[in-house]
Amino acid sequence: MNRFYGGSGSNSSRFSFQPLQFRYAQVEEGIFTEVLEVQRLLDIPDFFVRECLRRELRFRMCKNCGRYFALSRNKNAEYCERPFSVPTKTCKEIGALTQWERKKADSPGLKAYTREYKQHFAWIRYGKTTEETFYQWAELAKLNRDACLRGEITIEAFLEWLKLDM
Repeated sequence: MNRFYGGSGSNSSRFSFQPLQFRYAQVEEGIFTEVLEVQRLLDIPDFFVRECLRRELRFRMCKNCGRYFALSRNKNAEYCERPFSVPTKTCKEIGALTQWERKKADSPGLKAYTREYKQHFAWIRYGKTTEETFYQWAELAKLNRDACLRGEITIEAFLEWLKLDM
């Protein structure tokens, strides 16, 4: 707000705060709440802007849909919680999936790990392995994957380990 009102140029195009009128109304026995008395249509956005300032809310632009959202719990959030093109998925879910796919495409180790994980998981359905054996392999695979990503083992050694049958 300081940058907005402190800048040069005409103030005629800027939003001007006007006094707002409130009254108190009883909602239950002994419980009262503030009620905004709307005199003009701009009183509603005026009230919301004031509330955001009063609560010191911070906003960020969603990296997925490009719309602004309020940062509440997670101050490092990059995606909003709004539904995206698929009604059951939010920008946050789609953004995390996109980020994982981008990371996977950049890393041959992650790409190989994903391929082998899916193959080993399918073996349960075809009776080539048990769930217990698969989950033991998956834990070792995650440890080796992470070690490879940190540079503790070479990509060649990791790929060779993945090719070993359970």
